[in-house]
Amino acid sequence: NDTHIFCTSAQLPQEFGRCLRILQENLLTLGFTDLKIQTCFRSKNEVQYSGTPEEWKHWEDVILAECAKLGLPTIPDGIVHPEGPGIDFIARDSLGREAHFGMIHIDFKLPGKESFDLSYVGADNAQHRPMMIHCTPLDSFERFIGILIEHFAGAFPLWLAPEQVKILIVSPKFEEYAQEIEEKLRSCGIRVSGDYRSEKIGAKIRRAQLQLVPYMFIIGERETEGRTVTIRDRLAGSLGTFSPEEAVEMLTKEIQEKTLKHAPGTV
Repeated sequence: NDTHIFCTSAQLPQEFGRCLRILQENLLTLGFTDLKIQTCFRSKNEVQYSGTPEEWKHWEDVILAECAKLGLPTIPDGIVHPEGPGIDFIARDSLGREAHFGMIHIDFKLPGKESFDLSYVGADNAQHRPMMIHCTPLDSFERFIGILIEHFAGAFPLWLAPEQVKILIVSPKFEEYAQEIEEKLRSCGIRVSGDYRSEKIGAKIRRAQLQLVPYMFIIGERETEGRTVTIRDRLAGSLGTFSPEEAVEMLTKEIQEKTLKHAPGTV
C-alpha cells in the first residue's frame, strides 16, 4: 500500500492523474461518495523545503489541474510534506465522519543530490533528473479495514463479505446434496459454508441473518429431488428456486459488478 513512481517531468501530470483516478475509483466502489481533496502546498512557515519556490508553484498548479479534470473539489491547509507538494484524499463515511484515505505527493528530495542522486539518459542523450510520485492509495491498511467495518456496520456487500453464502438444510438427510452444492460454489470461487446441524430451519435462518451473510441457500426435500436450491436474500427475503448453474451465474454477476446491494441502507 505504498508506491513510488519514477517518471519524467513530461510524464508526471498523467501519472499523478492516474493515481488520483485509482483512489477515486477505489473509494466510490466502496460507497464513499462524498470525496474531496485537501491540498498540501508550500506555506510561508520557516520549513526546510526541497525544491525551489518556482518548482513548487508549477507543480501545485499541475496538481490542481488534474483534480479539476476529475471534478474533485479541493480545500486548503493539508499537512505539508517538505519533500514536495501533494494532496490528501478526504471522504465522509456512513456515520458522517470525515476520514483521511490516502495521499499522493511529489518528492523532490529522494531523486535529488541530497538523497539517491538519480539520473537517466533522455532522447537528447543528455542526463536528466527523474521526478518521483509517492502514493499511498488506502493509507494504513489496518486503519482502512477498521473504517470499512464501521462504514458497512459489518454488513458487507456480497463481493466483500467474508462469508458470501450459507447453505441451510431442512433435515440432516439432505446433507449429501447440500455438500455437493457447497463444493460447486467453492469451486467457482464463492466463499461458502454449510449449517448442517439438526435444528429448525427458522433458527438457522435467524442465525445466518445475525451473522450478516448476504445469501442463504435453503435445501429440503423439494430442492434435493429437483436438483435445485431456494435462495434467500438477507435483505429481500426469498428469491425463489434456482438451478445451481443459475445461482452461480447470479452470484458471479453481482460479485463482478461490485454492487453495494447488501450494504446498510441499500436494497
